[in-house]
Amino acid sequence: MSASPVPPLQHAIRQLAMGESLSATESRAAFETVMSGEATPAQVSALLVGLRVKGETPDEVAGAAAALRGAMTERYLAQFPDLDPARFRRSAAILAAQRNCKIIGIFTRLWRRDGKPQYLGHIARVWRLLEEDLREPVLRPVADWLDRHLPAAARIVPAAGVR
Repeated sequence: MSASPVPPLQHAIRQLAMGESLSATESRAAFETVMSGEATPAQVSALLVGLRVKGETPDEVAGAAAALRGAMTERYLAQFPDLDPARFRRSAAILAAQRNCKIIGIFTRLWRRDGKPQYLGHIARVWRLLEEDLREPVLRPVADWLDRHLPAAARIVPAAGVR
């Protein structure tokens, strides 16, 4: 008889207790359990404290953000049943892509013009969010333009000492 798989939240808590990081997928699955209301207060606390003690990685934050965004979107759509879910998600992706482009530009400007390198640490996460937004089919022309003018290999976090 084979052992049943460990639920995602329990797996995440065990990993964190051993000081190991979670992948974005593992983090998302754990936080989806939390957002569904299935987690006990002790489990939520163990997850959050484990992340804080170990130090959150960008993948862990991205996974948590994806779970939260998904739960918020579902909750919003449930409150407004007359909204077309596909149209809502498409509009949200367009708005998010615009905002993420603007954030990347602002953080780069703050570093280059104002000498504030502390914003550079956030750029990789914002690039990931933008690339996720650009998966929306209506944004394909924007994704193609970006690929031509700023290929994926050039989408890096600048070195703080170089301006």
